[in-house]
Amino acid sequence: MFLVRLLRYLKGYVRFSMTGGFVERFLNLCSRAGVPLWDMEPTKEGMESNTTIQHYKGLRGYAKRTGVRIRVKERHGMPFVVHRYRKRWGIGAGLVCFALFLLIMSNFIWNIRVVGNETLTEAEIIHNLEELGVKVGANRHRIDARWVERNMMLRLDKLAWIAVNITGSTAEIEVKERVLPPEKIDNEKQPTNVVASESGQIKRMEVYDGQAVVKEGDTVLKGDVIVSGILEDKKGKTTLKNARAKVIAQMPAELSVEVPLEQVCYYPTGKTTLRRSFSVFSLEIPLYLPGGVGEYYNKYESSRRLSLLGMELPFTLKSAGYEELKREVITYTETQALTEAQDQLLALEADAFQGAEIISKQPAASLEEGVLVLRAQYVIEKDIALTQEILVDEKPGAL
Repeated sequence: MFLVRLLRYLKGYVRFSMTGGFVERFLNLCSRAGVPLWDMEPTKEGMESNTTIQHYKGLRGYAKRTGVRIRVKERHGMPFVVHRYRKRWGIGAGLVCFALFLLIMSNFIWNIRVVGNETLTEAEIIHNLEELGVKVGANRHRIDARWVERNMMLRLDKLAWIAVNITGSTAEIEVKERVLPPEKIDNEKQPTNVVASESGQIKRMEVYDGQAVVKEGDTVLKGDVIVSGILEDKKGKTTLKNARAKVIAQMPAELSVEVPLEQVCYYPTGKTTLRRSFSVFSLEIPLYLPGGVGEYYNKYESSRRLSLLGMELPFTLKSAGYEELKREVITYTETQALTEAQDQLLALEADAFQGAEIISKQPAASLEEGVLVLRAQYVIEKDIALTQEILVDEKPGAL
């Protein structure tokens, strides 16, 4: 149906009225002659209908034979539009230039679409493609898709395969990522020790497998063996184990925060400046007048690709907003600065001592050149057990 309406619009058609005489006979003559009539409606004086320009010219004879008066009510279609603007050559020239522009632009990549990626980000894939010449604005006829595929496989180890399909002005990149099998640990071929991940004094030990080489109360340094995976029985026979243990050790720690008594703060004034620009590939055309946006501001940006009939065009509308800020200097009292420092220290503790227990805490505050410094000495307890592989010499009877 859409195609029929399009053809009628391109050829042009008129809506005309039929009054007086024998309208029914007039319609019969039109039907016998194969004159197309559509959207027919009765009126108080007679009838109205549509027909093509060519067939309307032949209706005069039928109207004269039946005494029917026909008159054009409306004109539709491309021929009438062209006739209306026939003296405005600029419109035609603009349409020709636009068609030529689209013809030339169709030789370039307008859009890059990546499908199939999971762990690899789209930005990472597109970045590597751009280094190989596949980017928005590149001449699509100069891109060797097979060469790009081979080099992408060399650049990204996570790729199992990649396909570069260029359809029209769109480069569709289809990828498949590698599925790596989980590492299998053979307890007999890969024996392990439990070593200290940090220096400290051992408070409690729970040995699940292996031979403890230190006892509770001993002090160990980072990297020292706590539980050995090498066991020797009374007969001198050596057995290799995958040592496992939980080792709770006590150790000192120190944290500090600094809060200046004078701090610079920025507050929004409520004034915002919006600047728009229009870009074609790498060419950006400003759509604003030059002018300042203030000394201090927050900037936020957005962009929107233009599309036509669901197809993305190589045109981008960009917007940049500048939120003006006011600079103020705030002076804290020592009490206020201490309260702020204590809050910061608590947040720092939660991050630094994650998984550890604080046994004791001794904070101390001091004022140093206009900065309140809050230092705290800690004693913490945490699990320092770290599994470390034992390197085994493959020669028989040697470790």
